[in-house]
Amino acid sequence: MTQDATSRLTVHWLDNDLRLHDNPALATAASAESLVLVYCFDTRWLSTDKAGLRRMGALRQQWLQHNLAAFDKQLRALGQRLYVLEGDPVAQLTAAIAGLGADRVTRTTAAGWY
Repeated sequence: MTQDATSRLTVHWLDNDLRLHDNPALATAASAESLVLVYCFDTRWLSTDKAGLRRMGALRQQWLQHNLAAFDKQLRALGQRLYVLEGDPVAQLTAAIAGLGADRVTRTTAAGWY
């Protein structure tokens, strides 16, 4: 994969940065000739832990779905869209990158776990 800012096809992986403003990684990715925006919903979040509790509660899941839909709506108004992948993020991203023939992948550097 090349690091050239004018890559033919860039996949930008969004995480906790579902916003258009104040998003330098997205602004940099947007310089690509073609851009695909993806969010990976890790379905392991819906599993239960050793105590039998869901790793992601129903209200947080609902909040996340609402925010993904709202961000997609903003993107569509600009002629872009958000693709939501479900499953193991590594497997899903690997398949998407290979299937699309992307030559660059970008994302925001995470400062830590939340």
